Amino acid sequence: MPILANLGKDSWPFGPGTFGAIINVHFHMESLYEYFDLSLRPGGFLYCETISGRGGNYLELPKAGELQHKLQRSFEFEVYKEKRTGPQSQDAVTVTLLGRKKTTAQAVMSEIKLANPQQDSMY
Repeated sequence: MPILANLGKDSWPFGPGTFGAIINVHFHMESLYEYFDLSLRPGGFLYCETISGRGGNYLELPKAGELQHKLQRSFEFEVYKEKRTGPQSQDAVTVTLLGRKKTTAQAVMSEIKLANPQQDSMY
């Protein structure tokens, strides 16, 4: 069943655990990443490529480390690459990532590690 949605205005049309994979290429809207997390099944894949940094695109791109920080609690990264673009003062990056959504147990362990980095070697 085709769904036509304006993701900038309409509500997210998919429920929890709907997809085994999501591919998002050359479309960066920061608010979508929480929905990607919601709609992916544990073990599902997320592949994203942001828009390039040509022209003024850097104004819409994430800051260095921003996407990784946003997604690290829910995803294990198979690939995560950032490339700086635009004026250095903007700290903008293009991102290519492939992540696998963690299972509940993996997410809990990740939370413990993030909350207690000095105890990382215990786990």
